[in-house]
This record gives sequence, C-alpha cells and structure tokens, in this order.
Amino acid sequence: MLSTSKVLSFIDNKEGFMVYFFEGQRLIHDLALIHNLKGEGFHFLRDSILGSQLLSVFLKSKENFGFYIDSEDPYFRFKIETNFNGYMRTLLLPEEFNNFPEKINGVYRVSKITEGAPDPYNTVIEVKEKTLNEIFNQFFKQSFQVNGKVFLSKDSDQSAMIMKLPNTNIDKIDSPTERMSVDEYWEAHSEFIEQLFSKAHNDQEPIEKEFLKKGLHLIGGKDIQFRCSCSRERMVSGVLGLAHSTSMDDVFQSDNSIETKCDYCKTYYEITREEIKETLKKI
Repeated sequence: MLSTSKVLSFIDNKEGFMVYFFEGQRLIHDLALIHNLKGEGFHFLRDSILGSQLLSVFLKSKENFGFYIDSEDPYFRFKIETNFNGYMRTLLLPEEFNNFPEKINGVYRVSKITEGAPDPYNTVIEVKEKTLNEIFNQFFKQSFQVNGKVFLSKDSDQSAMIMKLPNTNIDKIDSPTERMSVDEYWEAHSEFIEQLFSKAHNDQEPIEKEFLKKGLHLIGGKDIQFRCSCSRERMVSGVLGLAHSTSMDDVFQSDNSIETKCDYCKTYYEITREEIKETLKKI
C-alpha cells in the first residue's frame, strides 16, 4: 500500500537554499480513480497536482488557497483547493473533458483565504501559450515574491521546489560571499534530484537519507491527502433551498426521490421527497 503523500522541507545551510520535495504517488493514485482521466488528461492532472501542492508550504494556520485554470481554447475549468492541514480536493468542468492542451490560453487565478478575514487575497493573470510548469513559476514569482522555481519529475509522481533564502536566513560563516542563483543551484544539483525522481521512493526515510548524503537536513514535513467536505446534510440543505425557491414538483417532478452527486469526490446521495417535505414544515 502506498504511503500518504507529503511535502518534505530540506535546508541547505551551506549554500543558503530550501529544497521542498513532494512525494505525490498516493495522492495522484487517489485522484486518478476519482476523475477517471486517461492519456493527456491524466498527465495534466498529475502535473497540476505536483506543482500546486508544493505551494502549500506557504500557507499559515487557518489559511487555504484555491488554484483555478480557466481555459478558453479548448474550454474547460479546473480547480484545486488546499488548506493548511494538507487536505485538498479538485474539480473539473466539463466533468468528462479529456482534451487537455500542452500549453494553456486563458486565465489562471489564485485565491488565498484566511479564516476571519473579510476578503480573500486574489491573483488573476492572463496566460498565452504557457505550460503548467511555466504557470506555477510565474505565480510563484509574482504572488509570493520569493526567489525560487518548481521542477516536475518526468519519471515519477514527484516534484521539487528550490528557493533561495535571504542572507539573514543562512549561516554567514558557512555561506560563500557570492551565492548561487536558483538556476545555478539547480544546475549543480539537478543530477541528484533527477536521480532521486527516477528511484520513485514512496516512503520518507529513503528520501531523507538521500538528501542527508548531500548535506541537506530535514526541518519539516506535511501530509497531503484528498479529503472532501461534502455530506448528506449539505446535499439535503442544497435540495431544500432549491425546493423552497421553486417547488417540490419542480425538484422531484413525478419521482419520490432524486440522486445528487458531489462534483469533487463523485459521491452519490439519494434525497427523498418525504424528507424534504418534512424539513420544509419545520421552517
């Protein structure tokens, strides 16, 4: 059985960099079963998850973010929601869409929401002929304003994010006077990371050992897993609102029950005319 997916945070005190490593095999497996995507559709789902979940390391307590892609040609809407606790869910419309392009034309939006805050922080950027990896790095630079890049594995359901730390965050005795750029750091360490990708370790221990050999130390980790907040009570509430604004006959027509489905986890709920009727009497 696959271990729970997680983002592991490693620090390179000598060079002054953070390397975030996302082991996403379990999460990709679970989402592939929910969305039933094939071919290019699966690759799009995979890359979007591998890139977006690395950004969860920037979330603070009681924060969550939504990452949205609104493509116009071809037309589709894709949404990823993740919270500080590492719970995430996805939504694709049209549901059976599978003709994902290699490069996207449209708009990507990111909304960061803090519990108790009156308004979310929104970023909206128009994109033309951009790959998912380019979109993530553009967002990374413009929204978080940090010096870093995301790299997606071609061999395994894993990804890495390299971030250069400010001078105040590193050991000045160990660090060189002239520090590497992010691109130079990647060039120096790409062979190691690509080899680690190719090994496709699923458990944390061997990944941690590989980084330790390179002088990088683990300073934290976060489990990332699919979790939907839907429930029968919420579905009943939605049908109740519809019946209250229209009529029972409009909702149920000649049937004694209707079947509703959560767009996120694809769970079906059967709602009966009688339970809605009894609930309406109590309002």
